[in-house]
Amino acid sequence: MNTLKVASEVITPKKRTTSHELWSAIERHCAISSKPQIQVIKKMMLTTRKGYLKMCEYLAKMKELADELVIASAPLSNGDLIFNALLGFEANYLSMTTVLQRQVDLDW
Repeated sequence: MNTLKVASEVITPKKRTTSHELWSAIERHCAISSKPQIQVIKKMMLTTRKGYLKMCEYLAKMKELADELVIASAPLSNGDLIFNALLGFEANYLSMTTVLQRQVDLDW
């Protein structure tokens, strides 16, 4: 995102007199541009597969995508994050996936 463009869009239309007003304008500007990005990130979460990744690499990738959703003001619940991660496991993880899906109090 071009810093000068953002600055001109949040400062020029109305003179901001406090840091709160400026920060609110920046948040509104970023929220507008991030809505399509939220959909892209959610799709990536649903389509990312463990494949040949090491388990720690796969889980780190899923956590990274979840963190991007937090930044975009669209956080996932812990349960949704775990569910999305389980979707990416291959068939040889089926028994583990089944057990984990039945758990009530899982925490990332």
